[in-house]
Amino acid sequence: MGTDQEERGGWMRIVWLLLVVILASSIFGCTRTIESKHQETTPGENGQSTVQTTGPAYSPKIESHGDYELMLPKDYSSEKTYPLLFCLHPDAKGKQYVEALKPLAKDSGWIIAASNEYRNNYGGSIKALADPVEEIKKNHQVSEVYLCGFSGGCAVSYIVAYMNPSSFEGIVCNDGAFQMNFRPGSGHDIKVARLKKVVIMSGNRDTVVTPDYLKADGQLLKQAGVETHFISFSGGHQLAPVEKYREALEWLEND
Repeated sequence: MGTDQEERGGWMRIVWLLLVVILASSIFGCTRTIESKHQETTPGENGQSTVQTTGPAYSPKIESHGDYELMLPKDYSSEKTYPLLFCLHPDAKGKQYVEALKPLAKDSGWIIAASNEYRNNYGGSIKALADPVEEIKKNHQVSEVYLCGFSGGCAVSYIVAYMNPSSFEGIVCNDGAFQMNFRPGSGHDIKVARLKKVVIMSGNRDTVVTPDYLKADGQLLKQAGVETHFISFSGGHQLAPVEKYREALEWLEND
């Protein structure tokens, strides 16, 4: 009788041991699955890729300040200085603009903001830009300010720079033009703005502000002594892909 009980007890211990092993394997497998979601490949030697575990995926936070949206870089520190890119959308879509540029927060090293107030034909457009920029500069260490705009947001960026000489290092212009403001014979010279660099991004199928028109703007900028970089992307009158914005920021940072 005791032998039967001992045998049953032995079998029960074996069953429990198997259950523990199965449970442990299941938990380990789930952990590996979760970790794999936070792995990314990086170039290794001879062009091969290596896998690195980076912890939880970085998700940049966009701060809403009412009249503008603000996104800080991943490495943000109050002890460091950063260039500021302030964007204008012709339909006051500041949040959508910053959302489109979210991937840049991870590795660009820029503070990126966009107006929720500016829109085409808005009489207070300069105030919609100036007040947020001053507030950002007050709360963060900003090394220099670059304007950025899509369509009419680009056009007004040129005007604001012209009216505030030496206040801005340059402009990132996405499918926007001088219009007639700085054309020969207009009586206005873009040299007054004292811009150092301008990036022109042009959709190769844009029929609103054509690539040829923007290339002519680029020539006028070069004649005014402004370094100019032309970026073409596949598309029409629209925001350029974020990779093109990354290219623009990298070019602006190069001497």
